[in-house]
Amino acid sequence: MLPSDDHTWNVLADLRTAGLPELMNEEMGWQVEIADFDGQWPHMHTKIMIVDGKAMMAAGYNYSYLHLAKDHPSGLGLGMVDFGIHISGPVAQAARAAYDDLWAGSDTLECGRLVSEWENLWQWSCDRGTAVVNHLPEVLKYYVPAGETTDAYAMYRTENHLAGDAAIEAAIRAADEKIDILEVNFSLEFLCDAAIVFQGICNYDQNALPFMRALMETVEAKQIPVRILVEKEAMNGMENKVAIQAFVEELEKRGLRDLVEIRFYNGKLHSKAMNVDDQFMIVGSQNFHYSAWGENALTEFSLGTDDPQAMEDFQNAFELRWADGIPAEEIMPSLAP
Repeated sequence: MLPSDDHTWNVLADLRTAGLPELMNEEMGWQVEIADFDGQWPHMHTKIMIVDGKAMMAAGYNYSYLHLAKDHPSGLGLGMVDFGIHISGPVAQAARAAYDDLWAGSDTLECGRLVSEWENLWQWSCDRGTAVVNHLPEVLKYYVPAGETTDAYAMYRTENHLAGDAAIEAAIRAADEKIDILEVNFSLEFLCDAAIVFQGICNYDQNALPFMRALMETVEAKQIPVRILVEKEAMNGMENKVAIQAFVEELEKRGLRDLVEIRFYNGKLHSKAMNVDDQFMIVGSQNFHYSAWGENALTEFSLGTDDPQAMEDFQNAFELRWADGIPAEEIMPSLAP
């Protein structure tokens, strides 16, 4: 019997429950492949979907009950706030290339049948293999929607390919009017988790991550307003408070405190999204967190776009959550002027 403690088995169990009898039917011409990515420690963090090489979705949310509404029939939803963005066009090929990079060499789970008269007997027909990239020629073609003028950019990162880091930092530094950030995380380096207990051992100069330095330097150089809405609960909330303390102290040193407003979301937040100047927005999986930046971080994928409708939709959602946010000074008295 193969071990049953990884997500590939969970996927198979859900597919069986949904009524899928087999993973491949040559007569009907369809195939389902499932693989476990282990190419980067401790795991993959991307959330992307590509359809026919024409359309794609980048998201911050997982396929889990936690992201469903609290009134979901399962009774397991937490109502986490999160975002995804769907777009059609050539950028889908960049997303497909990123997916293929992750897929190639992963551990597949191949099963001869998913139906048996005895509970779990079907698992004996399963074995591990190695994922190989294989596409129909049509899937590799670039698709350009007629009359479309929107630009979109794939922002993929691994420990060996830091394009996503560079693109997000560049977007921040390009701001001229404002930045609105809706982020579950806002952290310093990993070692600063110790500052949750040993307060004061970390600071901006020694421990700020690239996104934070880009924010600080952009605010100072261009005197633009920045609003940041973050998670307040559990470990994410504790890490955020450590980083916010260091960030605000540095803002005060530079005389920039009045330009940056930080609030904690009054609910569950899992978003990784940002609007720059109402001209460019980023949605995806890459957190403002030590786990997502640098050479020893997770795989991530975000999408940047100048699509007006996408930005309007995001900004409306941001303003709604912002209005319900709790000023950081109310939760962190040490920030009070």
